[in-house]
Amino acid sequence: MPAFRARFVWGAALALWLSIGALACYPGLPRPPTPTPDYPALETRVAAILGATMTARAPIPTQTPLPTETPRPPASTATPAPTASPSPPPTVSIASPPVAFVRLGPDQAANIVLREALGGQEEILTHFAEPLGITSLSWSQDGEWMVFASAHDFIRSREDEYNVFMMRYDGSDLHMVTGDYIDPEKAAGPFVPLTGWVMGAKGTCLVYAQGAANPVEADDATGRFELPAVPLEARWARAVCRDGEAVFQGSADLVRIRDALVPVNIRVEPRGQGWQRVALSKTGALIGGTFYRWVLDEEGHPRYAFDGVIVDLEAGTRYTLTLPAETTFLGLDWSPKGGAIVAALTTETGTSLWLFAPDGTALRPLVEIPNPEQEILTAANPAWSPNGEEIAFELRHWYWWGENQYRTDLMLVSAEGENLRPLVETAWGEHATSPSWAPHGKAIYFQLAKAEPGTAFHEVTGGDIYFKWLEGEEIIPWTDDGVSLFPAVRPAP
Repeated sequence: MPAFRARFVWGAALALWLSIGALACYPGLPRPPTPTPDYPALETRVAAILGATMTARAPIPTQTPLPTETPRPPASTATPAPTASPSPPPTVSIASPPVAFVRLGPDQAANIVLREALGGQEEILTHFAEPLGITSLSWSQDGEWMVFASAHDFIRSREDEYNVFMMRYDGSDLHMVTGDYIDPEKAAGPFVPLTGWVMGAKGTCLVYAQGAANPVEADDATGRFELPAVPLEARWARAVCRDGEAVFQGSADLVRIRDALVPVNIRVEPRGQGWQRVALSKTGALIGGTFYRWVLDEEGHPRYAFDGVIVDLEAGTRYTLTLPAETTFLGLDWSPKGGAIVAALTTETGTSLWLFAPDGTALRPLVEIPNPEQEILTAANPAWSPNGEEIAFELRHWYWWGENQYRTDLMLVSAEGENLRPLVETAWGEHATSPSWAPHGKAIYFQLAKAEPGTAFHEVTGGDIYFKWLEGEEIIPWTDDGVSLFPAVRPAP
């Protein structure tokens, strides 16, 4: 094939990959100041109406549900057959750290489970209802906190569909840390009514204001709503609507005049944004992760953009990674030795890991992997080893020539960008994702899913958790239910 034609076809394939495939991989009510008796029923009904559409519009992790993809209703998938479990290398002492992971229930509700690595009792730490509602899970480096992205209570965030949450290791002190969120139980009075109209959508619209006790439904015909008890100091109101198969969303600033809030118009549009993969810095002062935005194009298809975003939790300062031109970002992690960040980037010619400063400034490429002929490679979701000497990451393969085939390997590289090598090599249709290091640094837990080789990344759902000794050859099954995702091994105290 002439070089110019091959380049054109390859470029078209890459554009398709970045617009569709990169999304693949993959969502106790507070005591209100003025209770609404039917609030639990209202929230359940709205979740049923909006939940499937929200998860279908918001990208979900490239694991199964993969982390850069649009979650879809789960498809039946085959779970990889477990391999025989070899004895671990005799030079390694086996510890049994707790492992947190996400399990999907019969209704696809995603919740966090904690259990010992070598078995024993497990504890369910969350009780969320959102289908496919968690897109990542990791620990603070002192093992005291979990941090994750979730669609739980998304209506209480100003604009995000998936927000960042933190929770202690025992499941206590669960709280949202993004979205300009105010806990209704801690909102200061006085409380006043807020009226207004939702503009630009038909169908069911849910309306909420910052710090209010409960959301309400707007009138289907007129869009009018009334929130009975909103903190006078509230700064925003939000509306989320379903119109056919589309989700329309919008927010508006609130204006206070003396002891009242001015009626507000909230214009909604078919767009959204939120968090996917997130990680906490060594000091716990910063979070970083993948932030997405989507809009509908002229043909009604969602188009996504991804950024690496860093937030100072105390100051509220927000930074965006300064990426090289024409680069797609797919995940980051913090060095355990300091503030350096490793990020996974993809361009037209290949994929790479880069180092960034804590303020988002690009420092230098760490390792670069060119695309082989007839394949497009994408690095994603790097994970630094506990001693900061190695990095594990996903390497997605798309064989686009002739018949599409997909797979995801796990790779290792030194912190200096040397000794690049595979840790887990998969067959076409298999996806090894979400690497998490054991505290001793001699084994890695990961998620493994299997589908037909021609199944696109975003259509893969389900999975099981496996682990592998760095010095061993075989992978060892840790779950066998087909619905276990995002392993996160608790670091040593």
